Amino acid sequence: MSKKGNNLLIAASGTGGHIFPALAIAEDLENDWNIYWMGIHKRCESDLVPEKYNFITINIQSPRKRNIGLFLEYLKIIFSAFEVIKIIKLQKISLVFTTGGYISAPTIIAARILGIPVIIHESNLIPGTVTKYFARFCNQVLIGFKDTSV
Repeated sequence: MSKKGNNLLIAASGTGGHIFPALAIAEDLENDWNIYWMGIHKRCESDLVPEKYNFITINIQSPRKRNIGLFLEYLKIIFSAFEVIKIIKLQKISLVFTTGGYISAPTIIAARILGIPVIIHESNLIPGTVTKYFARFCNQVLIGFKDTSV
């Protein structure tokens, strides 16, 4: 299979629970896909993702505040979808794979706006917030446990 036109954006950040499943997918697909990895500067993925995966960062933070502050942080994450749209267009992404976490929200929004297929993988038994609310916008939902309800 030729890599031409096969441009995969992997959005996985933060913890090993998000990064390692995505690394396994990247390793499995690297011969047939041009892989771009979107993460967050100075998070675990900065050290764990090999350079061959075209590491790109976006500037968002994990929501930590309460009340109106939390609402504003969520808005910032959603509005960062415009930054992701630019990345998808620039790299001519044809498929998005994400493992949940807050980096997934703007990625899923951007991909859906552009009509790019999205696959999300939930490796926990109890889905995280982004998976719960955004899985319905993905083309495929992969789960690590048969009892996981998305």
